[in-house]
Amino acid sequence: MSLNIEAIIADIKVATVLELNDLVKAIEEEFGVTAAAPVAAAGAVAAAEEAVSKEDAEALKAQLEEVGASVTVK
Repeated sequence: MSLNIEAIIADIKVATVLELNDLVKAIEEEFGVTAAAPVAAAGAVAAAEEAVSKEDAEALKAQLEEVGASVTVK
């Protein structure tokens, strides 16, 4: 079996965020891996936290929760 990389990319381009989220979850479960960001990204998150107001963070949290994300604002 050979993969048609171009067809896979074309499918990904037209997929919804929810479909892509389901794809990531399925790949994680099938292969026992995680798509979590590396620990090095934690420094970028800390810097971003300082630049975002509480109101903006709450607004973003609400948008992410609408599409099924689990978010905690600190």
